[in-house]
Amino acid sequence: MRLHRLEVTALGPFAGTESVDLDRLGADGLFLLHGETGAGKTSVLDAIAYALFGRVPGSRQQAGRLRCDQAGPDVAPSVRLELTLAGRRLRVRRSPEWRRPKRRGVGTTRQPASAVLHELRDGAWIGLSTRIDEVSQQLLDWIGMSAEQFFQVVLLPQGDFARFLRAESSEREALLERLFGTRRFAEVQDWLADRRGNAKLVLEKAESELHIWLQRLCQELGVERSEVPSVADASAAWRAEQVRVTEQAVAVAENGIVERARVMAAARAAAEDTRTRRRLQERRMLAERELAGVTAGRAEYERVRDRDAAARRAAVMPPLLAALDAAQRERLACESAVERRLRSVAVLIRGLDLRPGHDAGAKGVADLDIGDADGLTLLERRLRAECARLAGLAEQAAERDDGLAELTAIEVTVADIEVTADALLQRHDALPLQIADAARREAAASAAAAVLPGLRAATGRSELAVQSAAAEVAILATLVAAEDRLRAAVDRHQASTTQVLQLRERRLYGMAAELAGALAEGEACPVCGSCEHPAPADRAAAAVTDAAETAAPEAQAHSATARVAVEEEVQLALTTLAGHRGRSGGRGVAALTAERDRLRRELAEAQDAAEDLSARAAATVCHQQERESLGALLAEAQSTKAERLGRAAELRAAIAKIDRRLDAARGQDPSLPARIARLGAAADDIADLHAALQADSAARSTLAKAVAAADKHATRAGFATVAEAAKAVGSSEELALWQQLVDGYERRAAALGQLLAEPGLDDPDVIASARSAQIDLVPTVEAQLAAETAHSDAVAVLTGLRRRAVEVRRLTERLAEAEQAAAPARTEYADVRALADLVAGLGQNTRHMTLRAYVLAARLAEVADSASRRLKQMSGDRYTFQHTDVADSSRVRAGLGLVVVDDYSGLARSTKTLSGGESFLASLALALGLADVVTAEAGGVQLETLFIDEGFGSLDAETLDQVMSTLDELRAGGRVVGVVSHVEEMRARIPSRLLVHKRREGSTLEQISA
Repeated sequence: MRLHRLEVTALGPFAGTESVDLDRLGADGLFLLHGETGAGKTSVLDAIAYALFGRVPGSRQQAGRLRCDQAGPDVAPSVRLELTLAGRRLRVRRSPEWRRPKRRGVGTTRQPASAVLHELRDGAWIGLSTRIDEVSQQLLDWIGMSAEQFFQVVLLPQGDFARFLRAESSEREALLERLFGTRRFAEVQDWLADRRGNAKLVLEKAESELHIWLQRLCQELGVERSEVPSVADASAAWRAEQVRVTEQAVAVAENGIVERARVMAAARAAAEDTRTRRRLQERRMLAERELAGVTAGRAEYERVRDRDAAARRAAVMPPLLAALDAAQRERLACESAVERRLRSVAVLIRGLDLRPGHDAGAKGVADLDIGDADGLTLLERRLRAECARLAGLAEQAAERDDGLAELTAIEVTVADIEVTADALLQRHDALPLQIADAARREAAASAAAAVLPGLRAATGRSELAVQSAAAEVAILATLVAAEDRLRAAVDRHQASTTQVLQLRERRLYGMAAELAGALAEGEACPVCGSCEHPAPADRAAAAVTDAAETAAPEAQAHSATARVAVEEEVQLALTTLAGHRGRSGGRGVAALTAERDRLRRELAEAQDAAEDLSARAAATVCHQQERESLGALLAEAQSTKAERLGRAAELRAAIAKIDRRLDAARGQDPSLPARIARLGAAADDIADLHAALQADSAARSTLAKAVAAADKHATRAGFATVAEAAKAVGSSEELALWQQLVDGYERRAAALGQLLAEPGLDDPDVIASARSAQIDLVPTVEAQLAAETAHSDAVAVLTGLRRRAVEVRRLTERLAEAEQAAAPARTEYADVRALADLVAGLGQNTRHMTLRAYVLAARLAEVADSASRRLKQMSGDRYTFQHTDVADSSRVRAGLGLVVVDDYSGLARSTKTLSGGESFLASLALALGLADVVTAEAGGVQLETLFIDEGFGSLDAETLDQVMSTLDELRAGGRVVGVVSHVEEMRARIPSRLLVHKRREGSTLEQISA
């Protein structure tokens, strides 16, 4: 890998664009990067690292600020690097994320990071990728090492290797881990540890299952928890012995259960004989109690039986008695109704006013006998004839009501006509004033329509004037800003012009130095022709370069162009401002706004009036037509009123005539319908009296027949009187109860006969036992229960022993299977554990080094060998490195120790005992040795550019010569070595230099070639 050209813009301390031609700078293979403290020497290396990996080394990456604070707000930060990598000429450009000013409005917006990769093919740059991830991955593949390795191998960091030299094993391990990527060996350790853990879990599970089966077997055998044997003691012989003992116990229990069965059968037979004698005793005692009860209830049985027979003979009497009772009630009701009707008719007849000459046929009503049926019939006919005559007069009353209703409607209509006529007359009298007002409104609308165009034009001009006045304020602000920019542009243009003049003047003063710089030893001077140059002019540090002389006129032309653009912007603003002031007349926004609002109101009023012109003309015509129609309506109302009043007079005369007829017909009643209702009610009462007399006669006849039928049937049933037969009648419930009592007694007597006939009850011993104490069943039952319990217990014991024998045999088999299954798990765990302990520095590992530490120790040994060759050369064959696997302390594992062997004493000692200069030599040798090993580890990548960022100020002249000799060896084979240092002596030793200038407005780079 060789770097050709670097270009940095607005990155780190560099505010502008700084370019470095690394091919020209490293033409001698060695160049110096120097400058003041804080000028940005390390930032040059950061730019190279960012171009290749998109990040910078160390803590500067964590700060997250790569853009230069002194750069212009619109200048994008970027770095562009041209390099040869894996035989390819590449150009990579990266830009970090930054915030640029918004193109519209104020504030800033985020500009994302970007990356572009090109390759030079056939003289043209070909784009390879514009994606950040693709660019980074492609470069990483071609470089062949990670960013951490590159930062340690190519950009040898300032102070890092001095710390690495004196570091403890743990700190040294962290750096070597990052460089050599030995994480895979740690993953192997972790994988084996996981395998060990998994194997242990499998073994624990198998042994847990083995213990479970052993515990269950011991629990089945009844072994106490404290006496449970271990897995090793529970051998096959022990398991076979347990099976034999359980089966022997089963055989003993089977022999004992036969004797228990014989004893239980004898006890059952004795208990059954006692229960039989006890049952016969109880049956005999029950029979004797039943016999005494039947004898005591004989008299009651005979009484109920006779009562039941009498009730069944009187079963025909209930219907006859019910008919007799109904006939008696009907006779009493008819008699009461006749008496009530007679009293009502007597009162009605005394109140009739059927006088001769008033009611037709009314002669003799006062002398009528209410017991005379013919007279009552005649009176009913006369009353109904009178009601019919009065009904005819009722039709004339209906005609009178219709006339009254019509008369009322006419009166209402006449009142409505009068109200309407009054309203029409008032409206008719008010119309002349409304017609005159509508004519005036029509004339005003016509005048408004005439002035409407002028108002519109004035309002438009006022709107433009207000807009122009408002625009003046914004244009004035723009003009002020433009004038400020113009002044700044003029200042920049003048400053660039001054810069051009100053550069030309300095160029003239530095011509001698330029000519001296072109002189070569043994060649003639182009000025004097001499081949000797005893005192050539020194080139000042601030000599004018061709690039500076070319850039200054370009900057002058650029500032002139910017000045003209700003002047045009100011002139345009002035022209626009003059136009707006011509439209506004120089008046303010408030006055113009007030005038515009007034014109708007006048225009709106005129528009409303003009739009209402046609409506107002139509209103005038409408009022005139309405006045004519109101006159016609008033005349029609007067005619209708006269007609209605004539009809009302006719109706009043007809109603008076009908009233006279009706007054004569109603007599003393309040109205004709009331009289008709009263006479009709009297006729109905007389008819009801006739009906009551007939019903009373029929009830007397029915009662006589019912009495005769009851006497006849009572005699036939054997009863002396109807009352005796009625007393013997029983209800259906009573008959059922009496029959039930009779049947129950007879069944009880029959059951007693069957009970006495049972076998054994007539035995003398049974009869005697019935009159003595009850036989006791408890002794024989208890004996039977005891025998059965003993037999059940023996059966349960035998069942348990049989189950235990089966379970013990099954558990011993499962225990053997579990022991067989656990054997491979024990073997695998032992093997995996031994291997995991070995790679973890435990167990048989006598070095107590982990696999990762062992690999790192091997790498460190390679680094020590490579660094020793360089250290021996730089120290004058005094010092060499030696790798040791002795631990730094008792708390740290061995493997990564590093000591120096002093050839003067022949002893190895700690690197911490080296002096400052010796430590620098050792650190540099260690850095170079590490670079060699990492390069080889990365596949032999050819690193043709190397940077050393270390301090050389602690070295004496002789040692510095040795270091420079080593650096000369590094550039052998075309390698370019860049040394970062601010030591003054290094400038004399290294002619090719890259100088970093620190300035307030941002650092700059100056390339000084040999």
